[in-house]
Amino acid sequence: MAQQDQLALIEKGARLWNEWRAKYQITPDLSEANLSRVNLREFDLRGAKLTRADLGLADLRRSCLNSADLTRCNLIGANFTGAELQRTLLSGSNLIGAKLVAVNMKEAVLVGANMIRADLAESNLIGAQLSHVNLSESFMVGANLRMAKLENADFRNSNFERVDLRGVNAKGATFNQSTLIDSYLGHANFTDATLPGVLFCRARLSKTNFTNADLQRADFSRTQLVQCVMDGAKLGETKMPAAKKHEAIA
Repeated sequence: MAQQDQLALIEKGARLWNEWRAKYQITPDLSEANLSRVNLREFDLRGAKLTRADLGLADLRRSCLNSADLTRCNLIGANFTGAELQRTLLSGSNLIGAKLVAVNMKEAVLVGANMIRADLAESNLIGAQLSHVNLSESFMVGANLRMAKLENADFRNSNFERVDLRGVNAKGATFNQSTLIDSYLGHANFTDATLPGVLFCRARLSKTNFTNADLQRADFSRTQLVQCVMDGAKLGETKMPAAKKHEAIA
């Protein structure tokens, strides 16, 4: 359970809280705390224990949550714009409609998180663990997911324009009707993935693996397809670059 003295100190604002952290080097315990709608802007919450806390609609802009434990938290509608969440634990948390614009989430763990309609534009998710996450209807424009783990994740109807997906493992993931225009997909693994109706226009694909993927009605118009593997892929009504169609499948 959360420490009551720490909850009282939060009410005094970021300056006093951050001074206390710098002076005493204590790891905050805010587990199961009710912090809904609380202003935590620019708070130093590095390494804090926040498991099962209620942070719905909380203001966490430019806060530091590196290596904090937010497992199974309520983060519906929370605003993390510009925050630091490197190696943060968020597995099983509810981030429906959360704002995570320009957030540093390098190597964060979000396994099984619910992130429907989340906004992750321009965020850094390099090496993040997103397997079994639900990011359907999300806004990912300009995000960096290089080398991220996306196995069996749900990205239906999401916007991945200008996203860096190089080296990701998206085996078994679902991307129905999503947009990947101008994205980078070199060395990505989409084995067994579901991608019907996906727009790949102008995307860069080099040695991308689509083995047994469902690519029906996908649009690869004006894409760069270099040594991509599509063995066993479903290609019904798939639009391929007309001039290079014979080069697309390795």
